Amino acid sequence: FFVVGTPLTVMSQLFIEITPAAQDFFKKLGPKVVKEYAEAKSVDIDVLTELVNEYNAKHPGAPVPLHEVVGDAQIVRRVAAPVQQMSEMDRLKLLQEEKKYQKLIQDVEPLRKRREQNNPSVGQELKLLSRTTAMAAHFFVAFIGAFCCGYYFVEVMVDEHNTTAKIIAGGLCCFVTLIVEAILFIIFEEKQNYNKRKEEQAIAKREKAFVKQGEAKAPAEKAPPTDVKAKKAN
Repeated sequence: FFVVGTPLTVMSQLFIEITPAAQDFFKKLGPKVVKEYAEAKSVDIDVLTELVNEYNAKHPGAPVPLHEVVGDAQIVRRVAAPVQQMSEMDRLKLLQEEKKYQKLIQDVEPLRKRREQNNPSVGQELKLLSRTTAMAAHFFVAFIGAFCCGYYFVEVMVDEHNTTAKIIAGGLCCFVTLIVEAILFIIFEEKQNYNKRKEEQAIAKREKAFVKQGEAKAPAEKAPPTDVKAKKAN
């Protein structure tokens, strides 16, 4: 969110020294530019770039590369540009425009994720492989442990010679384990979805409170003073 009284962006001007290559380039632009930078020791990099672009647009047959004009110039100084303060209403308008923009691009993120799924990188493939391997190992160990638990329970507590009963007990324990794993997986997914919905509701609540606050301040800024109203009434 924006904060009233703070600058929205901070910009700066970067000045570099005027090299002999830059002086030769100024001679190509004419005596007016040469006179302007005759006693100057530095030039704004943005201004120099604009001059090079204008020259290349007028002389497409013999363009001048920017890196040749800059050469091995050193940075002289950086000057912070004046920042325009924004009122509460301007910031509120920017916030509303941002909401409209987010609505327009709300389908871009799923498309990007879908492209990443179709063409995953090496790191994503390794991460997915590690997660899949860990989940498969977890299920494998859980079922083996459940089967062994039922098998040896019958062998120790019931009848050590009844192989059929031991296998049936192991199978029942595996089936119970499968049900428990499915329930835990469903609970985990529901918890993830609940946390996501809760976060989205909190963000929407904060945005709504900010908009209401701006709408409440707007009439106060536009309303004329009470003494002016009294004079008009008289």
